[in-house]
Amino acid sequence: MELSIILPVLNEEGNITIILRSVQEVLRTLAISYEILVVDGGSKDRTVELAQREGSTVRLIYQQKKGYGEALRAGFQESMGDYVITLDGDLSHDPQLILTLWAERLTNDVVIGSRYVPGGTVRMPLWRLFLSKVLNIIFTFFLQIPVCDLSSGFRLYRSLVIRTLQFESTNFEALEEILIKAFLQGRRIREVPMHFSPRKMGKSKVKLLEFAVSFTKAFLKMFWLRYFNKPEAPVKQPEDVNASF
Repeated sequence: MELSIILPVLNEEGNITIILRSVQEVLRTLAISYEILVVDGGSKDRTVELAQREGSTVRLIYQQKKGYGEALRAGFQESMGDYVITLDGDLSHDPQLILTLWAERLTNDVVIGSRYVPGGTVRMPLWRLFLSKVLNIIFTFFLQIPVCDLSSGFRLYRSLVIRTLQFESTNFEALEEILIKAFLQGRRIREVPMHFSPRKMGKSKVKLLEFAVSFTKAFLKMFWLRYFNKPEAPVKQPEDVNASF
């Protein structure tokens, strides 16, 4: 299996059919073997029912623990691809970017769809845009990680790399933890411009208070991880070298 797509969802009946068909249309142009893992966090609507109609390449994973990080963990554990791409299930991420991420795979371990590098754009309420930019600046400055968009969930990972990280976070802070650990391992990280749009249907699952608490916990945890718990870079194994990295 060459590629696994991981799609965390929760009550996305208005978006799930569109996003799955759009992703499959893009993947067919690559002419590669792939699977799409829909990680459901306990939807109460028709999300699961609609996803099950979208063909044999779509596989349902039922998330046992709550949180975005747990959704990623469940997807990573079940994935069979040599590479993994994660994206949101609310149509805020344009599946066409999969082509760009895939094209960068041979010279990078992690490729990030970034809202804040030259060429990237964001469409969201001004208060959310301001908050997002400020938080990313704070993380980047204090953690000294050369990434402009630490919180973007549209990414490609080489599977061998993601399996060595053993991240612990259970919510959105998993995104920052993964990047910090990859950086400390000496992994190659690249950002490519992304166009971010507001969700097409439904309501955002992110609540301001929950986000603020999550950010505070994440920052303290990531600061400690960055400066007081540095893991050694992994020794290159033969299969690591042969994978063109």
